[in-house]
Amino acid sequence: MIFYREVKKEDLKKVSKLYAQAFKEYCYIKCTVGNNFNNDDKYLHFLEMLFFINIKAYMKKHICLVGILDGKIVSSAVLKNPDRSEIGLFEYIFSGGIKLLKEISLLNILSFLNFMDDSQKAFKSIRRPIWYLEALAVDKLYQGKKLGSKMINDCVIPCVIDHGGKEIFLITNSEINRKFYTQNGFAEFSDDVIHFKNININNWSYFKKL
Repeated sequence: MIFYREVKKEDLKKVSKLYAQAFKEYCYIKCTVGNNFNNDDKYLHFLEMLFFINIKAYMKKHICLVGILDGKIVSSAVLKNPDRSEIGLFEYIFSGGIKLLKEISLLNILSFLNFMDDSQKAFKSIRRPIWYLEALAVDKLYQGKKLGSKMINDCVIPCVIDHGGKEIFLITNSEINRKFYTQNGFAEFSDDVIHFKNININNWSYFKKL
């Protein structure tokens, strides 16, 4: 039986590795920062660092969750709480973000952050406070077992409701994810194309009323 709890400090390496494996082929990451690496091991190492820093920063202000099955972390989700402030540059630096400069140039990091900001314009234009699903991942060895759907319906949505939330938003750049979120009751409200250097990346925004 799977159960859910918030991420603990001692989970960070395992959770960051789970995200790195799950997202290494994901378009917005591979097409933006992935092109800076000609070695898969170095690329994966960078992603583990990136997610480690990101989750560590989010743990301080927002909600990071894991699903555990047979003693192993098999899924994870990161939620932005609208009652808390955005993660700023100081939080990323304090969480170890300066280490990324050893792997990739500052210009490329800033380009990636600008791309992320552009991808979130649709929901950031909404004036009311909203909950945002920053990330959702399932261990690659456990994919296809509906653990992503269980994470959403048995953990993420109850968590948002318990905090008084009435709707949840997210973005995706993947056709497979579009089908997944539609099957889980999310409705598409924006269809954009984000430009990164000479690459065009599809960007879809979804929401679900709770």
